[in-house]
Amino acid sequence: MFAKRDTPAQIRAGLKWIAFSMLTPGAGQFNYARTKADGLPVGYPEPLDFAGATSAKNEHLKAASATIQVASFKPFVDAHEKGMGEPVDAQAVYKTLDAAMLGALNDQNADLSGLLKTAQTQVDQILSNQ
Repeated sequence: MFAKRDTPAQIRAGLKWIAFSMLTPGAGQFNYARTKADGLPVGYPEPLDFAGATSAKNEHLKAASATIQVASFKPFVDAHEKGMGEPVDAQAVYKTLDAAMLGALNDQNADLSGLLKTAQTQVDQILSNQ
């Protein structure tokens, strides 16, 4: 993110800028008044980026500049269930699928059915070991 030649002061300034633009309610990506002025939608339910008083402030700012019917999303927000997350061996599955993908992309004459069948067998084996 930063160049090797950056000074410690430049790196600190860069980190402060990131914190300001990416983590400050009412500023940067959370400047809902600017987003509204740009004609973009404001008010969609999004994952909570903050907690406590900061979250309340962010939600208040979003509601003040909302350009959509926020109440229409209440059933969705109320029914939102916590996700299960990745399977335990997700990286092993990705590694297996990478081999099939690389085979398909790098070989014009690749046997796609064979690659997929092999990948399926390997993924099934990985998932059965959980």
